This record gives sequence, structure tokens and C-alpha cells, in this order.
Amino acid sequence: MPADLQALLPLGGVLLGTAATLLGQLVATRETKREAKAAAEAAFREERKHAILEFLDVSQQVATIATQRHLGRELPDDVQAKIDQMWLRQRVIEIAGSLTLRRATYAFSERLMAATCRDVPEGVSVREFLEEGRIPVIEAAREELGFA
Repeated sequence: MPADLQALLPLGGVLLGTAATLLGQLVATRETKREAKAAAEAAFREERKHAILEFLDVSQQVATIATQRHLGRELPDDVQAKIDQMWLRQRVIEIAGSLTLRRATYAFSERLMAATCRDVPEGVSVREFLEEGRIPVIEAAREELGFA
């Protein structure tokens, strides 16, 4: 084997090793970025889910109050606090939710306010009135969370 070739073989091995290392790092970096993106998307989805569940929880409490009012029962002392909490939860959806979900939760909150503080349309029960607003919220939430 010529002396020049013997001198170039180790250099070729170093170059091949460096190329393999760089390729390995590139693949690892891409995988890390993909994992980080997936983790961020999962965290955001979890935040949206939490916001939706919080809104549904307080809206159910306000719906119960509205039903009690229309049945002539005594209302709890914290009616205004529940309404304020409902609007706060709706604003969180305004930040984290899709346009469809934002519109649905706002419209439902308006219905809840009407049923709690005013009257529902004549000939319609409170349950029917609220259900008309609740259905779009549930459909939008299912879409938002990927269950549709």
C-alpha cells in the first residue's frame, strides 16, 4: 500500500466518523423538536380541556339557580358570585378556545343570564331554553378536544 494512501486512511476514518456523528445529532435534534412540539400541543390541549370543564361546572351551577328561580324556590346567597365566576370562566375560553367555542360559550352565558335574572320566552321551559344553548357548547367542546 502506498505511503500516501496509508496517511489518508485515518483521515478518511475521522471524516466518516464526524459525518456519522453529525448525522446522528441531526436525527436526535429533529426527534427532540418533534417531541417538544407534541408535548406543547398536549399541554395546550390539557389547558383547553381544563378551561372547558371549569366553564361547564360553573354553568351547571348557574343553570341550577335559574331552574330554582323559575320553580319559585329560594335562591342561594351566592347567586352573583356564581354569575361572576361563569363570566370569568367564559373569558378564559375567550383566551384559549377556538372561535366556535368562544361564540357558543358566550351565547350560552347570555342564555344563563337571561334565565337567572330575567324570564325565558313564553311557552318554553327553562330546561328547553338552556338546552338550546348548551348543545352548541358541547358540540364545540367535542370538536375542540378532538372527539368530534
